[in-house]
Amino acid sequence: MLATRAIRHYFICMAKQPPRPKPQRPHGRTLADVSKGMDKNLMNAILENMRKGEKQINPDSTFDCHNPVKNPQTPQNTITAEFLRFLLLGGDDNNPIHERGVNIRGYYITGQLDLRGCEVKFNIGLVNCRFEKQPIFQDCKILGHLSLEYSHCANGFNGQGMLIAKNLFMRNGFQCHDECSLMGAEIGGQWNCTSGVFENKIGYSINADGIKVGSDVLFNEQFTSHGECDLLGAEIGGQWNCEGGKFANENGKSINADGIKVGRDVFFNGKFTSNGECRLLGAVIGGQWNCVGGTFANKSEIKKDNETNEIKYGDAIQAQKIIVKNGIFLNNIEYNGILDLFGAEIDTLQDDDTSWKHRIYDIEDCKIRTFAGDNIDRRLEMLENQVSKNYHSSYQNCMRVYERTGESDKYKQVAVALERRITKNTSFGIKKIVRWLFGGLSDYGHNLPKLFWIFIVIWLSTSFIYYFAAYYGLFAPSDSQTLYYQHITEANENKTENGENITILPESMSNLYMACKVNQDKENNWYTCKALPPEYATLSPIAYSLDLLLPFVDLGQDKYWGVKIDTPKPNGFEELFTNWTYNHGVRIVIWFEILFGWVLGAILLSVISAHFAKRVSND
Repeated sequence: MLATRAIRHYFICMAKQPPRPKPQRPHGRTLADVSKGMDKNLMNAILENMRKGEKQINPDSTFDCHNPVKNPQTPQNTITAEFLRFLLLGGDDNNPIHERGVNIRGYYITGQLDLRGCEVKFNIGLVNCRFEKQPIFQDCKILGHLSLEYSHCANGFNGQGMLIAKNLFMRNGFQCHDECSLMGAEIGGQWNCTSGVFENKIGYSINADGIKVGSDVLFNEQFTSHGECDLLGAEIGGQWNCEGGKFANENGKSINADGIKVGRDVFFNGKFTSNGECRLLGAVIGGQWNCVGGTFANKSEIKKDNETNEIKYGDAIQAQKIIVKNGIFLNNIEYNGILDLFGAEIDTLQDDDTSWKHRIYDIEDCKIRTFAGDNIDRRLEMLENQVSKNYHSSYQNCMRVYERTGESDKYKQVAVALERRITKNTSFGIKKIVRWLFGGLSDYGHNLPKLFWIFIVIWLSTSFIYYFAAYYGLFAPSDSQTLYYQHITEANENKTENGENITILPESMSNLYMACKVNQDKENNWYTCKALPPEYATLSPIAYSLDLLLPFVDLGQDKYWGVKIDTPKPNGFEELFTNWTYNHGVRIVIWFEILFGWVLGAILLSVISAHFAKRVSND
């Protein structure tokens, strides 16, 4: 009984005590804090739908957030930013939010939605909503996805440093006027801006420096960016799809994606257009870079130099030192400005005639592993028309490609084209003449059959000349003994005043010399002289020509035979301009053949040394 009375007394005392006050919440976390300015019926309907996990849809099915004139703002289609924030942070004890999250469609959002540093534990869907002021998601953490499909941000969007566990949807007619800032944001899934519109004519349309996206980034179909789209240092785990997207910035860069890293493919194809400088300096693309049918223009940078009267072009595509681990596709591409691929590393190049013809591009030090659908004429045109003054590296890279694929004919054509260009750019002088001879005779050592046939033609044609020269008595023995005999024999024909003969030559040699005098003009024809002893080296026009052509071979022809040339005239002018005979012409042919022989030897030595040097470098 005593225990019962004590318990009863305790509860009576407790009942008489005033209730303990509930712990206070921060401002904006209770319905009373945020109900001001809200239509009561609309607020109750939203709270009920959010509690059930259902969508709150504007009853007016014709509501269009992009057309405030047609759909004027009323209390029945307006939600305050404070009330929306209350919902996104989970409501309160009396107005809980379902795990499915907040899904509102077709309303005006008045005031500024400020979620700085907040954590939202569910999905956010704000579709076809018009934000009066810039929504702030800076450093906000969203554990679901954020959907802003077909919504309108009239004063930009601030998502700097925000973290979204799943997807960010700014697609299907989403419009953002002024800067959309996502600097340093992290998106675990997809950033989908398909058919979105971003406009800021005096600055960034999208500022996403350092953004990290786990899956794809979609700027495709009717996507439009008017202003600078900045993805500097971004990291994209999937593909970056801009197929059909339109980027424009007449004042500078349409796309600034220096240092971007894309795990898969990049698509700038279809009806993609870029009006302004498209920058991918130092980008790394894990898949292909597809620019088929894309259009790139940088008209704002095209200007005329008043001093040199030359037209200077800006970069339509600035992709220096880009790395493309798969192929780059440039078929049917249009670009008005410079395509700069300086120092790029590309696995496969797929192109066509439109890629390079009448274009301006720089492929200096561009390393390409292989060519797809290759055409040697197109490849030579690509190399020939590049604007870089240091063009050697691009030719050499192309040669390495053909060497690796075993296409020796294409390798030689590229090598010859490089040498011809070097010769063309060499200042006139001995060096240019030597290079011209080297190229004309052997295609700079890459066409030895050509050199062989030139050798054959010169050898046989000069042999023909020497044959007729010998037949008509233009050749005579040139060894010292025969000349001595000839001198003494001629002396024997002259008698002294007392009639004594001063012959000191053997009678047989004198008879030989006299026997070799033919015709009435008393010319000596040693070539057809039958009295010439068998042991003397007979003149052979073919062997004589070959002896002159081969400087390191002695066939004994030019040593014993030579052209008969009269003693020069004492008058230099007369000697140079009037004292010309067939003998002089034959001597000039001999000199030419001797020089050609030395040139031939130098070419062969250079080819052999280059071959061995190449083998040593390959080893």
